[in-house]
Order: sequence, then C-alpha cells, then structure tokens
Amino acid sequence: MRIISGKYGGRHLPKGVPSGIRPTTDSSREAIFNILQNFTDFNSLQVLDICSGTGALGIEALSRGAEHCNFIDKSKISIEYLKNCLDYFKIPNENYSIICKDALRALKELGSKEPLPQFDLVFTDPPYKEFLNNKIIHDLIQTKLVHIGTILMAEHSIHEIIDKVHSIKFLSNKRYGETIIEIIEFTGI
Repeated sequence: MRIISGKYGGRHLPKGVPSGIRPTTDSSREAIFNILQNFTDFNSLQVLDICSGTGALGIEALSRGAEHCNFIDKSKISIEYLKNCLDYFKIPNENYSIICKDALRALKELGSKEPLPQFDLVFTDPPYKEFLNNKIIHDLIQTKLVHIGTILMAEHSIHEIIDKVHSIKFLSNKRYGETIIEIIEFTGI
C-alpha cells in the first residue's frame, strides 16, 4: 500500500497492517481521489476520516494539501498502526487529531465541542456488515459537523443503500466488485 500523490506520493505505508483491517486498495484509493479532484481542491481542507483503519485516505488527503485530518476508529490496534504511519511520514502533530471511539459516539463528541469543528471533506468506510453509513450521514447533519458544499466519500458493500435524503446530492457512484464508492455533496444543513 502506498500514498498515490502529493507530498508523500509514492511512499509505501509501513509493513505489518494488522489483521482485521480492510484497507482501501491502492487502485480504489487512486480512483477515489481522481473522482474527488473533480469536486474539490484539497488545499487547506479540514478532513474527517471515519472508521479510518490504516488512515490511508486521510493521509492521502494530507499529502495532497489538506490542512488537518481528524481520524476516528474504535480499534486500538488500528489506532496504533495509524500512529505508526503518521510518525513514519513525519506528519506534524498540528495536522491531525485521533479519536479512539465508536464512530457515532465520536461524532456526538465532536458535535458538542466549542468551537464546533466543520469539515470540508469526509471519508466513511465502516465495516460492511454494520451498515452504518446512513446513521453517520444523519449524525453529521444533526451535529452540524458538515456545511453546504461538504463532500463525503462513502465506501460500502453492494448490500447497503444510502438513503436519498433532502440534504444530500449524489455526485458519483462506482462499483468495484463487491464494493460501492459514492461521492456525495451536502446541499442543506
């Protein structure tokens, strides 16, 4: 696994991805970022990487110029690997935050902070069997962690369907085997 482009482009993530983590493949990540560059400029973005696993999506965004990434994952093993990756790439501490909690609890916690953080780009890649994307989208809207124009990339199984709610607009939908990658824009909060 490697970072595709930007400051850390071409560098591989450290070996030893813990078992049980389902990292987004290089080819899928490259496709995601090729699609995203049609909808956003990565410079100075505030990014939220939910169910971050290895953190490759958030690190890729930082590599391309994002200002800050909040990583959320409930697995202590994933968080330890993520910290190793951040150290390996020498990403400054002020460019990221890490929350080791269940995604929905972490969103509620972020939503109660003063000042309220707002994110320009959100990645969500929860375990496929948990069907969490609709709850995550709902909570992002309820907590006002997103704004009009925020872009969300949701990775999920072909068996999960994201609800067409009034506050979102579907920009892109690609299928890769058993995986669907959807790019969504928040249009109302």
